[in-house]
Amino acid sequence: MTRKYERTFHVGVPVERAWQAFTDPEELKAWFTPSTQATEVKAGEAVTFDAFGLVNFDIQVKEIQPGRLLRYSQGPAVTPGTTDFTVVFEATDAGTRITITQEGFGDGDEWLESLQGVTMGINETIADLILYLETGVSFLRHGPSNGFAGFAALDEPAGLRVYDVLAGTFAEEAGLRPGDIVLKIGRCPVFDRRDVAIFTREHEPGEEVEAFWARDGEITRGTARLSDRRSLVVADPAVERSALRWL
Repeated sequence: MTRKYERTFHVGVPVERAWQAFTDPEELKAWFTPSTQATEVKAGEAVTFDAFGLVNFDIQVKEIQPGRLLRYSQGPAVTPGTTDFTVVFEATDAGTRITITQEGFGDGDEWLESLQGVTMGINETIADLILYLETGVSFLRHGPSNGFAGFAALDEPAGLRVYDVLAGTFAEEAGLRPGDIVLKIGRCPVFDRRDVAIFTREHEPGEEVEAFWARDGEITRGTARLSDRRSLVVADPAVERSALRWL
C-alpha cells in the first residue's frame, strides 16, 4: 500500500475564491480551525494551529504559486513523522478543481493507522470547506471529541481490528487486546474507524460503556468508563503527537 493520501474534488467557486480560503487566516478560521495563529500565509514562514484545544501543530510554508499551487510541510504532531502537502488549483468551467496530496507518515508500525486517520479527517475537513465556499455556512463538523476509547485499529474487510491498546484507558479496562475485531460500542455497531469516532463525539468521558468484540472465534464483551482525551493529552504528550492513531 502506498504511503500517500491523494484526493481530487471540485468546488463551485472561482480559483481566486478557493485560493483565498487556503491562504487567508480569517478564511482558515471559518472552515479549518478557529484558532489559526497567523496574519498572513507566506512562503518560508510557519503557521500555528490549535486544533480545538487538543492538538497543537505548525506548518512550514515551502512554496506559493498564487492561484496555482501551495506546498507546505507539517512536523511530527498528529502523525508520527514529517508530512509533506501539495495543493493544486485548476480552473474549470464550473469552478475549481483541487487536488490535495499528502506524503510521509513515518517509518514505524504506526504509519498505516495514521494514513487511515488522515483519510477520514481530511475527507471531513474537505466537506466543511465545500460547505463554506458553496453555501457561505461556517459549521465545523470535523474535530476530535473529549470522549476517548484508547485503542489503535485498522479498517479491514471484516471490520475494525485492534492493533494496540493504550494503558489506563477505556480499551484496556474493558479488556480489549491486539487482534480483536470491534463489533459494537454502546448501542453503535462498529464497521470502521468512523463509527468509533462518531460514538466518542456523542458521549462524554466517565460514561459507562459496554463494548463487544470478536476473539478466537467467540464474541467477548467488556464494560468500562470512557476515557478523557484532554486529560490524557496533558498527562502524556505522546498521545498528542500520535493523535490520529488513537480512537
